[in-house]
Amino acid sequence: MYKNIVIIIKLIGIIIVHQCTTSDQHNVTGKQEPRSIPCGMEHLKETIGLSITNNQFYQFLFLNETIEVIRYDYGKLSENHDKKIDGNMLDKGLEDLISLDIVNKLMTVIQWKGKDEESKNNANQSPIISMAISINEQTNKTRIYCLKSYDRLTYQIGDYNQEIDMNEVKIFTGVHEENQIMGAISYQNKGIISSFYGKLSYRIKMYKFEEKQYGTTNFEWKKSLVVDSGLNLIYQFDETPSVQQQQEFIKSFAQIFGPYSFTYGFVDKGQIYLFSSHDDKVITFSMDIFENMEQKYPFKLQSYRDFINCNKKIEPIIIDNKHNNGTDVPNNEPKEFSTTILIIIVASIIIFLLLIVSLVCFLRKKSGKKNPVKKLLPKQQINLDGKSHSLISPSKTTTTATSAAATSTATMNEKTISNSSMLSRTPSTTKRSKIIN
Repeated sequence: MYKNIVIIIKLIGIIIVHQCTTSDQHNVTGKQEPRSIPCGMEHLKETIGLSITNNQFYQFLFLNETIEVIRYDYGKLSENHDKKIDGNMLDKGLEDLISLDIVNKLMTVIQWKGKDEESKNNANQSPIISMAISINEQTNKTRIYCLKSYDRLTYQIGDYNQEIDMNEVKIFTGVHEENQIMGAISYQNKGIISSFYGKLSYRIKMYKFEEKQYGTTNFEWKKSLVVDSGLNLIYQFDETPSVQQQQEFIKSFAQIFGPYSFTYGFVDKGQIYLFSSHDDKVITFSMDIFENMEQKYPFKLQSYRDFINCNKKIEPIIIDNKHNNGTDVPNNEPKEFSTTILIIIVASIIIFLLLIVSLVCFLRKKSGKKNPVKKLLPKQQINLDGKSHSLISPSKTTTTATSAAATSTATMNEKTISNSSMLSRTPSTTKRSKIIN
């Protein structure tokens, strides 16, 4: 039994070593954890899209001719209001959101070089690149819309709509008669809005795409917005303005939208946000403007850096949940670490109990060997009987006498031990008692 217990202990030890080794290998050779990005402000100039959908906040970057994605916890973002917390750079970029085949098709739009004439004529002007994502809350289908232009006239556009086709991207070319600044806006889980305007125009147009139609000619709604002459209100105006009205609109619009290129945005909590990262500006106003034609709504134009406050100190991870202020970056390592520790603790307890059991068994076996009177005497009598028959000459009288004497001696010894157990101990008994105690 003692040997069996030792074998069990060794097996448990092997299992613990294997578990720890497997955990270490998983941490080293497994998928890398997303790299923490402090607020993403360092990539402001490379940002081509911001989207809120499925309780996640996405920041799309155009870096080294590819798309990188920073993902933030929207719940914590909401708790901190305008203070965007640290996010995680997705290890595989867009491939962590959609299949590689779809990524490659979308990249043909993002990496589009345009016509030779367009590239040469606009060599000193950065191309417009925009991207937005929306995930349908009901069907969990993803839609990604992206666009690129060098001259503001010709746009290469990609529309990936899983509601229509999971394996295809609709790629088409849009051509404007006049220079237009286009943008892609994420409408949370409700789809995509496209915006476009000319800097010399009098309005900004916004089209909401149909859920199960590509963003080419079919739209859920179309709206036009103009700026009030007081330069502090914006409102919906879908009629054809008179010449005088148009001149007033152009003058007001040029002061608010004219200097900036708002190329992407998102909707959140009933507000729409349009961003011009190259100009470091963001403009915001109420989404109610698209429902009410007769009311004017205030807008706010401010610095991008004022809107996203990155001066907030990010507290380190605190183990005690009672003191956790909700600003910690999510990390999966403590969970795995706790599981390993739990396994080690349970295994240690089992080994400890087995060691105790084995020690008790060992001591009992050892003490039994050192007590020939109590445990070995009956066996010794059998052995003596056998020995007397084999060693003494075959004489019936001698054999009988010897057997009787042996039997008498054994009986007296047992009786003597029984009667004197409380008064005196033999050397063997005394030694056994000490071992047990």
